[in-house]
Amino acid sequence: MEFVGYVLNLRGYVMFDKDTVCHYTCKKNAISILDDKQINFSSLVSTNDPRESKQWNFDFIGSEQSICYENHKEALSVFDNSIKNNSMILGFCGWNNEEMNFKKNAIPPYGQDDYRVGWARSRMWSQYGRRHTGVCLIFDRKKLEEQFKSTFETNKKFAGRVEYQYNLESFVRARKIECKNIIEHGVNKALEMQLDKYFHEYFFLKLMDYRDEHEYRLVVIVNDGDSIGLPIESSLKGVIVGTDFPSEEYGSIDVLAQNCNSAVERYFISWQEGRPQLWNLWELMKDWKGLPPTHRPANDSRDNSG
Repeated sequence: MEFVGYVLNLRGYVMFDKDTVCHYTCKKNAISILDDKQINFSSLVSTNDPRESKQWNFDFIGSEQSICYENHKEALSVFDNSIKNNSMILGFCGWNNEEMNFKKNAIPPYGQDDYRVGWARSRMWSQYGRRHTGVCLIFDRKKLEEQFKSTFETNKKFAGRVEYQYNLESFVRARKIECKNIIEHGVNKALEMQLDKYFHEYFFLKLMDYRDEHEYRLVVIVNDGDSIGLPIESSLKGVIVGTDFPSEEYGSIDVLAQNCNSAVERYFISWQEGRPQLWNLWELMKDWKGLPPTHRPANDSRDNSG
C-alpha cells in the first residue's frame, strides 16, 4: 500500500475486491451490529419500496377457479401476508458491473474502480448512511453466503443480485395462484410451491429507479415473522466511517470493529472534488494533523500548523 499523507492506495486489495458487498447504516445501528457481532434481517413489508411493502393482489388461475373462490378464498390474503411478513431480507450494495463510458468523463484507468466499488456511492451514504454520519460495513460475499447457509440450514432461503426493470410484467404473473396446487396440496404447500417458482419476482426484481443501488440480497423464510440475525465475525472485512461521522467517536467504533474481527480494516472516507478517498482510521487517531481540519475533534488543542 502507498500513503499520501494517510490516504491509502488500496487497488488490488480487499476494498476493491469484486466479491465484497457493503451494508450502509446509521451510527447507532453500526454500533449495535459490531457489539452483537451479528446483523439483523428485516421483513419484506418493512422495506422502503412500495412495490414490496404494500398489498399484493393475488388471484386464482385455472379451470378450478370457482372451487377456490368458494372454498379457499382466504388463500389470497394468506399468500400476501405470509410472503411479506415472513420473508426476512438483508440488503447489501454490490459491485457495479454496468458498462460505463469512462473516456467521455475523462476518468483514467487507475481511477475507474472508484465508480464500481460498493462503498464509494455518495448517494448511498446520503440515504442509508444518514447524510454521511453513518457507517459502511464491508463483507466478503462468499464467506457471508457460507455463514448464511450454515446458520439457516433448515430454512427456505435465497441469495443473489437484484434485477432492475422498467416493466415488471413477470411480477403480475407471479401473483396468479394455480388452483390445482391448492386443491391437491392445501394452502400451505401451495404457498411453498409458489415461492419456489417465483422467488425471483418476489425478492430479486425492482423498478429501474433503484438500479444505482446494485443490490445483493439474502432472503430467509421464517415462521410468524420471527426476528433473526446473521453472525458476521468470519465475513466482516472492513468498516468505513462517513465523512461526517463524529470524530470524537472514532476510537469507540475502532475498538468495536477489532473486537468483532481482529483482522478487520478500518477507514474514514473523504470526498475530494466528489472523488472518494480512504484514510486509515487508526493512523488518523494517532496524529490528528493527518486529518482534514474540519474533521478533527472539537476539543483537540494540538498545533494545526505545518
